[in-house]
Amino acid sequence: MRYMVQELNQELADANFIFCDAFEASMEIMKNCQNYGFEVTTDACCGFGPYKGWVMCISPELACRNVSNYLWWDQFRPTDAVNSILTDNAWSSLHMKMCYPTNLQDMLKGG
Repeated sequence: MRYMVQELNQELADANFIFCDAFEASMEIMKNCQNYGFEVTTDACCGFGPYKGWVMCISPELACRNVSNYLWWDQFRPTDAVNSILTDNAWSSLHMKMCYPTNLQDMLKGG
């Protein structure tokens, strides 16, 4: 994808293309979750069964109290805390560089 973005930026000089690799950034967060403040990494915040991931969260009232300490909301979705980190990275590369050739903020500034 990075090569394709580079090629598109060269071929269409009046356009700006960037690629934000949310998968790689998510993997980085999972591998180094303690660095990002996540204390609970194996259990979901809301759900039932092993790791609270066997049955989906059927009611927000059943959710954990300290959601921001959890990596996973349920068996499929990350918590808002993870999404916030990904958003900050896409916007300004706050925690890591995940967008190429630049982040959204710099692209809008014209950099």
